[in-house]
Amino acid sequence: MKQIGGSPLPALPITGLIHVRDLVYFDGPLLSQYAHPNGDQFLQCWCDCDDLANRWMLFRVNHASILRLVNRFVPMAYEIPAGCRDDFVYIVDVANLRAVTKITILSVADVPEDYRPAPGEYLEISPEMVREKNSFSMLVEGGNWAAHAISDFPNVFSKVYSVLYGLNVLHVPQFEAFPWKGGFSSMHFFNWAFNKLPFEARPSVSAMQYASPGFIRFSLDESAASQVTVCVAEYFSNNDKLAAAYADLSDYIRANNLRDIQSEKAPEWPRHSEPLTSKTVALLSGFSKVSGEGFMKTCPRPFEAAQIARAFYRYVRDLAAYEKNGMVRFPRLE
Repeated sequence: MKQIGGSPLPALPITGLIHVRDLVYFDGPLLSQYAHPNGDQFLQCWCDCDDLANRWMLFRVNHASILRLVNRFVPMAYEIPAGCRDDFVYIVDVANLRAVTKITILSVADVPEDYRPAPGEYLEISPEMVREKNSFSMLVEGGNWAAHAISDFPNVFSKVYSVLYGLNVLHVPQFEAFPWKGGFSSMHFFNWAFNKLPFEARPSVSAMQYASPGFIRFSLDESAASQVTVCVAEYFSNNDKLAAAYADLSDYIRANNLRDIQSEKAPEWPRHSEPLTSKTVALLSGFSKVSGEGFMKTCPRPFEAAQIARAFYRYVRDLAAYEKNGMVRFPRLE
């Protein structure tokens, strides 16, 4: 193995590390994430070997560093070991029987080039990599975070999440009927959708570090949260189509004064059912995680379906604006 400098240690001065997940795996883990009970995050990467032992580099990082790696926002060299929160790393030689034979504390500046990723090399996500369980994190990148925005973001996220969880996890047979004559109907509907969630699946902010980069972590159902991310990505890729479909649906409701019709049994409703249905499905077709046909069956009437779909679109648009304005970066799920 390569000769390195640094100072030998009698033992590793860190105990109680818990394995979180393997980020790179090839006939065994090559890059792994560990967590200390105090919340500190560590990366351990393989860097050298000989006939007697494997050499590992262990160092403390910010949670944002891990997000930047796993979402391929930056090349690995930006974080390994440059993202180390200390001025030093631990070099640990481990024999084949997992017996530690040597521990060295080494300055980050003195880590050999051979132990660093090649410039421009990004993390390749392996099938063995396990995503966060019961939590979901995204980067906080600064931007114009006014005080109200810090509280508004989780609220908007929860609204989109609640609808997707209801549709794709709970498979609710029917959404609650509200008159949808104004903003209070929207508020009541999304409150209803949130209250339908099992307690353990309700999104709550478990950690937030406001920095650049920082992170925000939710406790929730990861699969439903991933669907929110997909919707945000599709908003950007289908922006023109979605905006046109939203405008077409909104114009139809406004031109026909549908919000002014007082009775759900008014005789003019039947002639609006087909246009509302087709225009609502056209809007939702921009989001792969929402089945237009299934959505229409879940809603009491085409008018309510149109109003819920319009509100859902607006909240996805609001989430996308946080990323567009440089405030957060959503994971890019492949």
